[in-house]
This record gives sequence, structure tokens and C-alpha cells, in this order.
Amino acid sequence: LPKEEWGSIVKENEQAIIGVLKIKPGLNASEIAESISKSWRTTMRYLKSLNEKGLIEFRGAPKTGGYYLK
Repeated sequence: LPKEEWGSIVKENEQAIIGVLKIKPGLNASEIAESISKSWRTTMRYLKSLNEKGLIEFRGAPKTGGYYLK
């Protein structure tokens, strides 16, 4: 999917996560939640959505891994 088309399918908060991961790849969900000032639960919902859209991926072990843009 071309990056220009992301805006139409990606919610504002999801775009904020993409922005954070561009600057700091490999953050975990708690760090991302803090960066976008949302709860962990809300952030996980956005991460799941972005993952399902194929825009991000989780790499590493569950406790120590982090999220990266694809």
C-alpha cells in the first residue's frame, strides 16, 4: 500500500503510533502508550488494528520485543 493512501484507512491515533515508530522503532506497547498519551488497553487495540492492516509487526520475545513498521 503506498504511504500516500495510509491516511484514508488509518485513524488519527494509529497515525500517531506510526509517527512514533518512525522515530523510535522497537518500542513496546507501554512505551507507545506513554508516547501517545493513551491507556495501554487502547494502544493495544490500535496496535492490533495496524498489525491486521499489515503496517506494523511485532518482533522478538513477548516480554522484551517491540513493534516495527513493515
